Amino acid sequence: MTMQTQTPQFGRREQAPGALLEYVPQPGLGGLAIKNFLLKIITLGIYGFWGKTNVRRHIWSCVKFMGEPLEYTGTGKELFLGMLVVVGIIILPLTIIPLIIQLTLPEGHYIGVVAQVVQAILLIYLIGVGIYRARRYRLSRTLWRGIRGTLTGSPWHFAWRNFWMTFLLPFTFFWSYPWMSMRLNGHITNDTEFGSAPFRFAGPTGPLYKRFAVLWIGSVAMFGLIALSLWLTSSDDKASDAADFFSGMTDETKASLGLALFFIALPMFFLLISIFRAVYIAGELNHFAKCTEFENIRFSMDATTLSLIGLAVGNFFILVFSLGIATPFVQQRLIKYMCDHLTLSGALNPASIQQSQAELDKRGEGLAEVFDIDAF
Repeated sequence: MTMQTQTPQFGRREQAPGALLEYVPQPGLGGLAIKNFLLKIITLGIYGFWGKTNVRRHIWSCVKFMGEPLEYTGTGKELFLGMLVVVGIIILPLTIIPLIIQLTLPEGHYIGVVAQVVQAILLIYLIGVGIYRARRYRLSRTLWRGIRGTLTGSPWHFAWRNFWMTFLLPFTFFWSYPWMSMRLNGHITNDTEFGSAPFRFAGPTGPLYKRFAVLWIGSVAMFGLIALSLWLTSSDDKASDAADFFSGMTDETKASLGLALFFIALPMFFLLISIFRAVYIAGELNHFAKCTEFENIRFSMDATTLSLIGLAVGNFFILVFSLGIATPFVQQRLIKYMCDHLTLSGALNPASIQQSQAELDKRGEGLAEVFDIDAF
């Protein structure tokens, strides 16, 4: 498709005709949701791959950049065959071989333990492969003015970085998480190209740590409250006598107090952890956008804690009250949120972007499907 040379100036987002990046809802998503639900039941879930493809095509077409919609060209067949290949070649051997070892060796034999450890390591490693390949597949099936995206790096390299950084987390009491997040996002963004033009990602990790401290300290406090409630309900007299504050209480009083604390702490835990997490995620989204460039375009985002909480709460009730049928509307809300809160500035000459020469994957996102790590 021939592209006209343009040098538009990118300003703050406004939901008005001619906005640089906008999400324009179109009718038909409700019908797709009902159709997908019914056909998944009739086909015992197999139609889900085709249903996911149809939802993607609808949502992609609602995203407009410089007034032109995105186009999704993936197929349900690609997703289905990709899943079958992964299950047949990777998942079944990883499941069956350790099981055979467990059944043929005495219980507790060291070889059986080694097999389980190797299985766990490989599965964690493959999650990284699945994340990368799913992103590459979606980019390669996303077109704008006939030009498609791609990832140019190796999924195995990304998976290795994801693996050892994940392994490092408990040894740093999870304080390496912001650093890990920056490095992995930078890795995958710097491997991203749209046509012949690359994305660039660079920036410090420091700005993330203030918000991460809120998440970390809040999480520790909530875990501590739940641990205290469980300790009070335990029958271990020595543990109970360890704290002078509780030494004058009877066992029944301690148990009652512990039970009350537990039922108070549990909903508080999920509520406050969600709030603390929203604080961090808002900062992370904004910082990631600030660190990203494409050609002469700079990105910025104005995600807030309250808006993310509102998005999550709304999506939760949509899923619960629709029994999952309205999942496509949840996915639409996520994409619309990103479009509404993302601002681009700079100038772009579309004629300077040539078609990508990267080879297209022939199969879909099998690993992402199996591990359920694909939001769309």
